[in-house]
Amino acid sequence: MYIDPAASPAPLAVAGVVVIFVFLVIRGRLKIRLYVG
Repeated sequence: MYIDPAASPAPLAVAGVVVIFVFLVIRGRLKIRLYVG
């Protein structure tokens, strides 16, 4: 899926979503680790 930088109104918003997604993944792994351990 290609996104044209010129057509993208807020590239920072995309970066923010990626950061939040990574944060949720790490948080989820910590929760799983707590449940398993």
